[in-house]
Amino acid sequence: MIPVYRPWKNKDQKTSNEDMFKDCYTSLGNGNSILLFPEATSETISKIRDLKTGAIRIKMGFEKLQKNIEVPIIPIGLSYTNPHEFQSKVVLKIGKPIEFSSTEEKTEIGEVYREKTSQIQKALEDCIIHIENFKNESLVKKVNRLFANFYRNEKDLSPNNRLSNFEFKQSIARAATYFENKKPQEFKTISARINYYFEKLDELKVSNDSVERSGRDKPSLFRVLFLLLGFPFFLLGVFYFMLPYQLTKFIYQNKIRAKLRVEERDDMIFESPFRGTLIFGVGAVFYLVWSMLTFLILGFVSKAWINSFLITLCVYPFLRFLLYYSRVGYRANLLIKSYFAEFKHKTTWSFLVKEREELVEVLNQYQTQYQKETA
Repeated sequence: MIPVYRPWKNKDQKTSNEDMFKDCYTSLGNGNSILLFPEATSETISKIRDLKTGAIRIKMGFEKLQKNIEVPIIPIGLSYTNPHEFQSKVVLKIGKPIEFSSTEEKTEIGEVYREKTSQIQKALEDCIIHIENFKNESLVKKVNRLFANFYRNEKDLSPNNRLSNFEFKQSIARAATYFENKKPQEFKTISARINYYFEKLDELKVSNDSVERSGRDKPSLFRVLFLLLGFPFFLLGVFYFMLPYQLTKFIYQNKIRAKLRVEERDDMIFESPFRGTLIFGVGAVFYLVWSMLTFLILGFVSKAWINSFLITLCVYPFLRFLLYYSRVGYRANLLIKSYFAEFKHKTTWSFLVKEREELVEVLNQYQTQYQKETA
């Protein structure tokens, strides 16, 4: 780790990054790579913010000292399905190296910094699902949910193809930016329509997937048997893990959360970027302590320490079973809710089914239009 001083956060103090640059030059001279976070902040939004010029300055400074060595800059993007959710998925995209000669003739060194930093910015934007106006993040996710299955069927893509899914989400984010800038009134109209559709889903407490599969979604015999036979083990797991789970929740909400930085900008709340990490860390500690207590209590009570050890080893697979059971149960709950909603709210349900079909068709037209106009 190489410390970096941020002048804009220490306005009353004289700070210098001279040692930081020297450490970077030494590391590069030893043949090492340096991992940089050029946004200089850690807020989890789907956007590359304005970059600092450090990467270019390190590259050019080192190449000025080592005339025969060129340092490529490699853009890397991380895109999470949910950066604060345990076991959520992530796509890591490594872009093409950015190479240029530090001896390029320019009238001003600052012009080089700005030009090449803009080049890095564009390369990083291509490595993530970049949403220019981060207020549209919720809208982009809704469009993904509405249009993803139709898109996969049209392109004959597998739902498990992460690369194609990533590229699809990228195209949705770019199209949102395009239409918001080029056709703001149309963008506003379709956005309001999509938001209203999802508001009605929330009122009925059903999902878009349930509406999409309306009339075709039937309960699986395997899942019914799995839920019935696994229910006693699920109850045992809830009882066993309730104490460490509640302690984790209590300590985070009452002891840690109040000390974390929370910012409000542009009518949006930004919680600490380390929220998920801290919750996971506290939970991991309690899990280890709880497992050790299980081992000791069973050992002292039964006097069979080997059996106690083997049972403790089974705690983690048991936890994995509970997580899987919870997911299956959640999907079954959505299915039951959809049956109930369709029976009790027939008019609203019919509206949702029809509205979803029309929205998908409109989105398909927008996609075709976007591809033609940006080709």
